[in-house]
Amino acid sequence: MSEPTRRKVLLVIDNLTSGGAQNQLSLLAKGLYHLGYQVEVFMYYEDLFYGWRLEDLGVRLHIHPKREKLGISVIWALKRLYEKEKYDRVISFLTTPNFYVTLAKRLSKYRPHVTISYRSMTQFDQLGKMRLKLLEWVNKTADHIVANSVHERRRWQERYPFSAHKWSTIYNGVLPYNLAEKDPGMEIGPMDLLVVASVGPLKNGLVVIEALAQLKAQGIECHVTWIGQRMPKIAERKAYAEQMDTLIKQRGLEDNWTWRPPTHNIYSYYKNCSALLLASTTEGLPNVVCEAMYHGAICIVSEVLDHPLIIKNGYSGYLFDPERPESLAARIMELRSLSEDERNQMGAHAKSFAQQNFDVDTMVASYRQLIDAV
Repeated sequence: MSEPTRRKVLLVIDNLTSGGAQNQLSLLAKGLYHLGYQVEVFMYYEDLFYGWRLEDLGVRLHIHPKREKLGISVIWALKRLYEKEKYDRVISFLTTPNFYVTLAKRLSKYRPHVTISYRSMTQFDQLGKMRLKLLEWVNKTADHIVANSVHERRRWQERYPFSAHKWSTIYNGVLPYNLAEKDPGMEIGPMDLLVVASVGPLKNGLVVIEALAQLKAQGIECHVTWIGQRMPKIAERKAYAEQMDTLIKQRGLEDNWTWRPPTHNIYSYYKNCSALLLASTTEGLPNVVCEAMYHGAICIVSEVLDHPLIIKNGYSGYLFDPERPESLAARIMELRSLSEDERNQMGAHAKSFAQQNFDVDTMVASYRQLIDAV
């Protein structure tokens, strides 16, 4: 049997912080490395939350700090790398890195095959004409385009049919962990809900607080553990976090709410919570939902985007209207009414779907097909 083709691949992202895109890129780098590819990673902010996955492998990291708003220094650093290292394939995650890798390709004397990836819902109605034109140019310049959700791919294909043939959907991959037993050190109440998300308007935390307040007014106590970054350097997110803190106090929910920073031990929380809760109004395919389902956790998620495609309401989880706190409160009540056997069955249904659709080897294999394609 012949040796696997050792193509040289550069993966590009802004950083390796605790976000879903960063998690997926680090899993992709690790998976391609084990398949025999020469893998390197380029980033322009030095945050290495997921860097530990690559350190033991010896994957080369190129960190070129972004020194100006437009990122000219980043683009030139990529151009020089293309010409020096002669990569066969370049794969980028997120909108700004997508722009950098395509412009660097146009400027470079050596032009590798470029695959760009969109990881969230593009807000077309909120973008100006120049920004839309720029995104259109990026998509024209890229050789292939990946979305991690069906809805995002379809929206782009309908809006820009000239590039429809370039698109594909590759779902997130999940790294399995053995979580057969609950952690006896974690005390879990009758309704302990888990949120794993950065704090900001798109994550819709105010609706979660109002839903808890409605339940508490009925004498039903729930607790939320929110694990995620608070980003005080981003004005919009800082303001929203302060709104959430204020509303928690106003509704008397201080004892019903716990903030926690990002953690590598997130899998224990999936196994020990009553349900994972995600109220987002805008997402790609949420990494946390894929992970939680894969490990048998019940998910209560907003009825938007790809969520109805991956969760069957009342069978493998719950869907609710993210604009109506009473809709979320009703779903929590439904979960609360289930017997232990019914909860276990719902978790088993979620796990079965996730293992068929979110396996990390399947995700890596899909990118491998793109890399090896002529």
